[in-house]
Amino acid sequence: MSLPRKERLRRKRLAERERRAQIRSNPELVAERNRKRRLRYRKNETKRQELRSKRTPRDIRSERQKWREQKRIQKAKKELSTNSPDVREPERASSSSLITKQAISGMKRKERNVAQCYRENEKLRLANAALQRKVEMYRKRCYRSSSKSSLDSIDEMSPRTKLKIELRHEHVSPKVKKRLLLGAALECDMKASFSNIKSGRIRQVIKSRVKLNCLKKYKFVCHASSFFPRRLQTSSGNFGVRKQRLENFKKHLENYFQKDDVSAQAPGKKDVIVRMKLKKQKRYLTGSLKMLHRKFCEENPLTPVSYAVFCRFRPFWVIPMKIHERETCLCEKHENVLLLFNRLRSLKIVKSGSDLDMLIKEDMYCAEVNLKCCLRECEMCAEKEILYLEFDGCIETYYDTWEKVREHGKDGKTYSHIKKRRVSCLTYELVDKFSKALPAYCRHIAYIRHQYHEIDNLKKSLTKTDALIHVDFSENYDCKYNRELQSTHFGGNRANVTLHTGMVYKEKENISFCTLSEDLRHDPVAISSHLLPILDEYVSEEIQNIHFLSDSPSSQYRNKSMFYLMFHRIIPLFRNLRVFTWNYSESGHGKGAPDGIGACVKRTCDAVTACNERDVSDFRAVCETLKEKMKKIKVIPLDSSNNRDEFSEKIVESAKTAVKGKPHFEMNFLDSAKL
Repeated sequence: MSLPRKERLRRKRLAERERRAQIRSNPELVAERNRKRRLRYRKNETKRQELRSKRTPRDIRSERQKWREQKRIQKAKKELSTNSPDVREPERASSSSLITKQAISGMKRKERNVAQCYRENEKLRLANAALQRKVEMYRKRCYRSSSKSSLDSIDEMSPRTKLKIELRHEHVSPKVKKRLLLGAALECDMKASFSNIKSGRIRQVIKSRVKLNCLKKYKFVCHASSFFPRRLQTSSGNFGVRKQRLENFKKHLENYFQKDDVSAQAPGKKDVIVRMKLKKQKRYLTGSLKMLHRKFCEENPLTPVSYAVFCRFRPFWVIPMKIHERETCLCEKHENVLLLFNRLRSLKIVKSGSDLDMLIKEDMYCAEVNLKCCLRECEMCAEKEILYLEFDGCIETYYDTWEKVREHGKDGKTYSHIKKRRVSCLTYELVDKFSKALPAYCRHIAYIRHQYHEIDNLKKSLTKTDALIHVDFSENYDCKYNRELQSTHFGGNRANVTLHTGMVYKEKENISFCTLSEDLRHDPVAISSHLLPILDEYVSEEIQNIHFLSDSPSSQYRNKSMFYLMFHRIIPLFRNLRVFTWNYSESGHGKGAPDGIGACVKRTCDAVTACNERDVSDFRAVCETLKEKMKKIKVIPLDSSNNRDEFSEKIVESAKTAVKGKPHFEMNFLDSAKL
């Protein structure tokens, strides 16, 4: 026979009490209980946070309203209990013994009925709210339909009727009504008159005779558009002039952003960006936009522009550099001085709010900077130095620098590597090293800016007898298959192709080219072999002044073997030659158009391989692919032999008979214009 419910509940309470006492007596069980409680609390807290995040502003306001109501009721109950004496306690105690089972069941029945009433009331309240929303929706629809019909018909009404409708809720004097009616009548007549004018000549006459000075003064031109045609309110000629000026200014800013001292050409094959079906090779800014804006305002004082407009008109392919797009071909001179400057700025020895170039210009140069100032040859500012803040020179510190480190390998040989090393020193030693490095840094910057300036001027001033050829080696292309075996992919069994890219600048055209070779040499003999087909095909005999531009690695373009080949192999190709120059860019600053051409060539081959059109697996496949796909870049494959042995022997013989002693080179600047 089953036990009564009351007895079951009593036994359950006793068992629960014993279980809790057992847990309290055992520390391990207490720890386990606390851990479960924490997990349960965190889980519930996560759910509560999710519910909070999904609440709308209306739900938050209603919940806060409920909290305020509950707090108000609680406060009222508390005040009532404190003000009135507790006289019910004895009655409760005395009447507790008189409670029967019937009374308990009656109380429970009452609670159930009350809860049911609350639920029904809540349902009715929600239904009522839904009906109210529906009534409001239909009321708004009715109002909109009536107002729309009135607006549709108001154009057909007379000026007096229109005025009555607009002033039906306003109290206006008869005098004001008369003036308003005059304005409405004038508006109606002018609108009818201008709508009937079809002749363009008459419209031009009206445009020249009618002035809107008062309307402009009181800002009523936009209100006059209903009766005065918009095209007659402003001069279309002035608008065209302003538009043309804006387009010219955009073009000027675009050319400024594409200057080599403002942005550098990205050489990677993946460094491409597409916007509105226009594909461009990326260019990375050489500094922050704020610094470049200050530089633009200093160079163009007659065209002031705000920072917001300067940023808005920046070309989409000229972008700031990200961490995965960081510069990996930096100049050692540049970087070492910048590391010293950053350390001084962190120690608050120099001004913290300026960059290095601006600080040098403010403290070390004249007000009007010229080439002699940058070369430290100016009589006025040659002795000027950086103005340092107050510091303690005996404090120990450090700085980072890139330098050549010799290391012994496992085979016993000595190897040299360029590494970034941290050097400990005193503060005054750091300042002294920075001061000694600045003159060479200033000359380095002067050479870079002067080269960019002169090359840019040379491109703009080319005639039909002039030519400028910018050349550079791109990184060797690694041939690929669409599907490769593991041993091929990781075994180093792929074929490589040498890419020598460049641009020929003439008066009326620019020619992009890329020469290909199986020979992986980048020495002077290989360079001459890459140049000869270009000179034979794209440089005519009428050329009298030819200029070459390249970077300055001593293993490629800048050595005595290359000078020999210039004299004996390149110059004899031109019968009417008067001027021959070869311009070497500063170390670490030779990026230009050839790098973008190399990236485009590699990207094209990779795209063909990825689309499974063909396997670009060897030199022949690369040549066929590029000749088929490249329309604007001239692709020229080379024979690997090309009489190289004969010229190599001549170079060796000329080196043996060369004049001994220290070589002497002279550097002449074409112009000493301002940087």
